[in-house]
Amino acid sequence: ATELLYETGNLDFTVSDLVERSQMSLRSFYQHFAGKEELLLAVFEEAIRADVQRLRATVDAAADPLDKLEAYVTGFYAAAESSQGASAALSRYLLGLTTTNPAEVARVLEPQVGLLAEIIDTGVDSGRFRTDIPATSLTLLITHTLMSAVEMNVLGSRLTGEAIGAGELWRFCAGGGRPPG
Repeated sequence: ATELLYETGNLDFTVSDLVERSQMSLRSFYQHFAGKEELLLAVFEEAIRADVQRLRATVDAAADPLDKLEAYVTGFYAAAESSQGASAALSRYLLGLTTTNPAEVARVLEPQVGLLAEIIDTGVDSGRFRTDIPATSLTLLITHTLMSAVEMNVLGSRLTGEAIGAGELWRFCAGGGRPPG
């Protein structure tokens, strides 16, 4: 399923396509998944898990909380840029899943949000990040900003006619995260 996603840039494949591609039986597929929706959730979850592993390695290489945040923001953006078609398909899937099953979205995104929360907590504790907004709210604000910017970019929505780049997104998040004054 992941191979089909990255090759075609969409999630429109059928269970029959997947069974043929994987050379497994239809019965085997249904022994592992209740249906295509359950499979798509597993593909989405695996994509998030892989992104978080890659982001953690980059973030952990930085010492300063602001540098960690920069690594997170630019790495998050770069991952979506590097696989435009797959990212667009996963973004469309996420948008749909947000309306039909928000609890699953929260569960699947927890490792991603958790990594950012670690960065924010470290930055708040060290005095590098603002304290006038609770750390959980700051984490949520940055998460929503990143996800929205990436989704709009990979889906091709240019409200002002221009795309936002990783550098601009980083500078915006850094400005919002730093203490006032």
